[in-house]
Amino acid sequence: MGGNLVLQDRLDQLGLTQEELATRLNAALQGITGRPGEISSRTVRNLLNGSSRRPIGRTCAALERVFGCPVADLGSVSYTHL
Repeated sequence: MGGNLVLQDRLDQLGLTQEELATRLNAALQGITGRPGEISSRTVRNLLNGSSRRPIGRTCAALERVFGCPVADLGSVSYTHL
């Protein structure tokens, strides 16, 4: 499997590390669901290296909130949200 170069490029544009993106995704989940998220830097790494191309709905919603675009624009295929 190839890496998700689109997501990596967006991460680089924001100047974020994998850990910082995980923190932002968890904050987005807090805003969406009212509960803290549990996304780890490992989850982000799996999204970047292509081993996870179909993130679960809440991860999709968090990615869309952080990046301001549909997950399809980030190189992922979306499940139904939340």
